[in-house]
Amino acid sequence: MISEKKIDDIETQINQNGYWELKDEWRISTVTVMRIEQVKKNNIINYKISVKCDQEFTCVCPVLSRAIEFLELYEDLIQKIWASNGWPSWSTKKQL
Repeated sequence: MISEKKIDDIETQINQNGYWELKDEWRISTVTVMRIEQVKKNNIINYKISVKCDQEFTCVCPVLSRAIEFLELYEDLIQKIWASNGWPSWSTKKQL
């Protein structure tokens, strides 16, 4: 469950800057960049998210809380892929 405070903090930054972004170094020299931005099409507001760390996951959500949920899922997925398979650019898992 996402806290109301987290939603409010992210929404405040989106309103001020047009986007919210966080860079998280979760291993030495391994940084995940997470971003949420508001996109408007046909007067409908949606939230585009991206999570990048050697690969990129993106989606568009109709509400901010759902966008944050996907952001957290993608961040977790990136770390689980690394833990089980290594980076896609590596030739073998032995390079962990």
